[in-house]
Amino acid sequence: MDLSNTRGKQTPDHPFSRSESTAQAMSEVAEQESTQRSAVVRLDLWQLSVFAVAFIGIFLRWWDLGLRPLQPDEATVALESLSVLRGEGSRSDVSPLILNGGALLMLMFGASDGVVRALPALAGSILVLLPIWLKPELGKTGVLMSMLFLAISPTLIFATRHTTPEALTATAALTVVVCGSHYLRCGNRSAIYIGAVALALMIASGYPSYTYLLVFAGFAVASYLAASKKRRAVRARPDEAKSSEETQDSGGKEADSQGRLLGRAGLLTTAVFAIVATGAFRDLRVIQAGLVGPLSEWLSGFGSANLETTGTQFATVFAYEGAMIVAALVSAAVILRSRNRFDRMLVWWLGAGAMIGIIGGAEQRLALVAGLVPAALLAGWACGRLLDRLGSAGQLTNLIIVALGLLILSVPAYVTITFTSYMSNSAGQRTIALVFLISLVILTIVGLTLSSILQGLGVTWKSFAVVGLVAGLLLTFRLAANLNLHPVANHFELLTPVVTSPDVRRLMYDFGVVVDVLSINRAPRSVQIDSDVGPALRWYMRDQENVSFVNDPSGSPGIYIGDPGGEPPLGGAYVSQRYRIATHGHLRITGPEELVRWLMFREGYTYPTGRDVVLFARTQ
Repeated sequence: MDLSNTRGKQTPDHPFSRSESTAQAMSEVAEQESTQRSAVVRLDLWQLSVFAVAFIGIFLRWWDLGLRPLQPDEATVALESLSVLRGEGSRSDVSPLILNGGALLMLMFGASDGVVRALPALAGSILVLLPIWLKPELGKTGVLMSMLFLAISPTLIFATRHTTPEALTATAALTVVVCGSHYLRCGNRSAIYIGAVALALMIASGYPSYTYLLVFAGFAVASYLAASKKRRAVRARPDEAKSSEETQDSGGKEADSQGRLLGRAGLLTTAVFAIVATGAFRDLRVIQAGLVGPLSEWLSGFGSANLETTGTQFATVFAYEGAMIVAALVSAAVILRSRNRFDRMLVWWLGAGAMIGIIGGAEQRLALVAGLVPAALLAGWACGRLLDRLGSAGQLTNLIIVALGLLILSVPAYVTITFTSYMSNSAGQRTIALVFLISLVILTIVGLTLSSILQGLGVTWKSFAVVGLVAGLLLTFRLAANLNLHPVANHFELLTPVVTSPDVRRLMYDFGVVVDVLSINRAPRSVQIDSDVGPALRWYMRDQENVSFVNDPSGSPGIYIGDPGGEPPLGGAYVSQRYRIATHGHLRITGPEELVRWLMFREGYTYPTGRDVVLFARTQ
């Protein structure tokens, strides 16, 4: 037997060969297990981050929801919902979903300020969670950042903490988009039916739905025209026309199947809308009112638009959503080169929704919400791409250095800006402070240049972008808290020009005390209230007995609430107490110092005006 050919070779039967192959196999298995464990850790970290962001968004929408008194527009809707609950019908056709949904919640949990705002708060909480189903389109980090932008957006939090239809419409519209994207990606028919229900709720939510319908219809028409142009180009080439004809039969069958699916979805949309608009078929006459009334309100915004209201809407967007808008515009500039239909749809939605909301938002200050939802998704995508590229040690070192440098410079910059905003300081002092501020800006530019030379422009811009993103998010969170979570609303905020005063509740407490005293003394407990007091006071008087709203007092009522300049009722002796029930802010900015002061502290230089009433209580 010749062993010369096998000398020095490791045959499969050789013991050393088996040991080496076993070691290699064990090494591969260990490497796979390590990779799987690392993936599980990353997945758990992502899930934990998503849970934390969702908790922040839900907390900001539900914390002390009934803390502030209802604003006049909220009180009007609440009174209409209460009227529906009592079977008296509704005189309003603005938003069937809010009216009937509010009535259902009052039936279940009672009538209170928090219950009145519960439906928009629920919709806002769902809105924060919806990007989770867009992970294939946005990426994991993009989903997380999109949720964060939606969670802390001051305007969206304001919309979800007030009884207005914008939050309901935005949530339903994004649900439609998520379902459509999921169907095109997976072919799951249940997504179409869920989207059909969401579409019905969107239409029933009120006037903002027409903005979304116009945006989505415009994109559908543009996509159809682009597809038709492409098909004509294919037919013009003989070599591709044959293959196109071969696939026509299968395409026709698929189109028939999709047509039947969309037909069933359309019937479901119609049925759900009819149920919501009529309050489970309690009043069939309101179906038309639920469509025509909101349309009329939506069109009225364009009819009353002018340069001042358009400028206010622009100021509102950049005053509250500056970080989101900048990131969204950067993302849109990058995505414009993309051929992905979802990306192009987001850019279209951002542009068309923002334009319609700003121009047509003269009567509705929250109409700009239509452009904020796609802005949050685009901003999340761009920020996710940025954060995913922060992997190298040199990048992290440069990021730490840039962050520390900008943090050190931010302290004197903040002090200087605050100093320049005080009108009591002399012109010379403000000039010195301005020169110092310019010096800080120049120093920042010098640092940017040195970092670019030493580390490279790519590393430097990423570091500055991340620091700017963190600063923008912190500023956005501060704005959200100031606008929404204080017990007393600021009448100098752009979204709260009219504020119901907390004195309304003190008035109601004193009113109850007077009623008790009148009961003990067996005096007349009839109550007359000036009919011009506004819807907020009417809401808080909803459960009081023997209350009538009059133009002028008549007879000798036990209690009369009217204008401070009016006279007490005749025929008895009365004591009085004055209360402020509403405050009106008139924001006038005439110079850069006033603008800086308002941007930093939300303080105006004019005294607010208000609406006062006097409670007259009969003593004998």
